[in-house]
Amino acid sequence: MLTNTTTFDLPSKLADMPNTSRVWVYKSNRVLNAEEVNTILQDGQTFSDGWRSHGEDLSAVVDILLDRFVIVMVDDRVTDVGGCSIDTSVHFIKMIEQKIDVLLTDRMIVWYEHDGEIQKCRTAPFREKACNGHVNGDTIVYNDLVNNKADLISNFRVPAKNSWLSSFL
Repeated sequence: MLTNTTTFDLPSKLADMPNTSRVWVYKSNRVLNAEEVNTILQDGQTFSDGWRSHGEDLSAVVDILLDRFVIVMVDDRVTDVGGCSIDTSVHFIKMIEQKIDVLLTDRMIVWYEHDGEIQKCRTAPFREKACNGHVNGDTIVYNDLVNNKADLISNFRVPAKNSWLSSFL
């Protein structure tokens, strides 16, 4: 059930991480089914348990929001996440894409709410929808450009006018 509030409640694995934890949001090109979610969660646990930076273990989790968004979160207060470690996480996401035949790295996908449901389109059609009044600045969108857990909680589900999509309105 969608609520009027834009603050987002997180599942326990993500909620237990510090608010300063770095976040990467990967948008799926479709709704993930239960089997795919389970695969991602299992593989994500294996990945996060073995993820290292500069030879040090990272405190990280992989979880899924709304059966559409794969979240990679890491507490980098103790161990800085370097470029090679970030590359490793992208490699993990690419592996998931191939394993379950899903696209997670297409930044032109927009997930938004309309008539009480979460819908998807690409950026060009989103602009067209804004021109014809189907969406507007108050339309709730899912903002994948969040930087940390606190940002994920407060700026992930926001009105389009408060997101990177504002230029499309």
